[in-house]
Amino acid sequence: MSWHIEVAAMLSQIGCVTLSPATLEKVYRGGELTVAEEEMMRRLPAIAEEVLGNIPRLEPVREILRYQHQRFDGTGFPGDSVAGEDIPWGARALKVALDFDMLESEGLSPSLAFDTMRRRDGWYDRVILEALADIRSAQQQSEVRELPLENLRPGMTFAQDLKTRRGILFIARGQEVTASLLEKLRNYADHVHGDEAIRVVVRNSGEAPGP
Repeated sequence: MSWHIEVAAMLSQIGCVTLSPATLEKVYRGGELTVAEEEMMRRLPAIAEEVLGNIPRLEPVREILRYQHQRFDGTGFPGDSVAGEDIPWGARALKVALDFDMLESEGLSPSLAFDTMRRRDGWYDRVILEALADIRSAQQQSEVRELPLENLRPGMTFAQDLKTRRGILFIARGQEVTASLLEKLRNYADHVHGDEAIRVVVRNSGEAPGP
């Protein structure tokens, strides 16, 4: 089942609230960490365990979160002997997705972000990396639009995080628009986005009505 991968993706940053922005930037750029920063990084899996440990059926989620910063060659964090395909698939995929998202958020184009990641020997599962590159290449045939809620359709992709008025993540950027998500968003619209348009990725096949 894929539910545990989706849940892990939503909870992937749960431990990072304890890190400073400067430390986070070092982690994603592959910079050298201080002894104190390395200790903080080693604590991240334990923090996730503390938060999620008493919730039933989340063992696969916790395992993914435990290894989301582990590089394919076994370096990184937690830095134990687990490497290659022994790292859970969800953790390997999350590592690729999170690092790509960080590079893109820094202003790199998708092609330059992937070139940067390809040069990081031993960091990623190459099969997953190239699969994501193929997906993003196909998405270049798409465009980002700002649409009112009533114009959203299943098959689109959210191009922004939707948060409640209290700042709590409601729907993460990158999630596909589904019928169930649309129903959920309609039910909580007043608490999430108000009258604002929502940024979504729309394929250029004409699947979506214009604003």
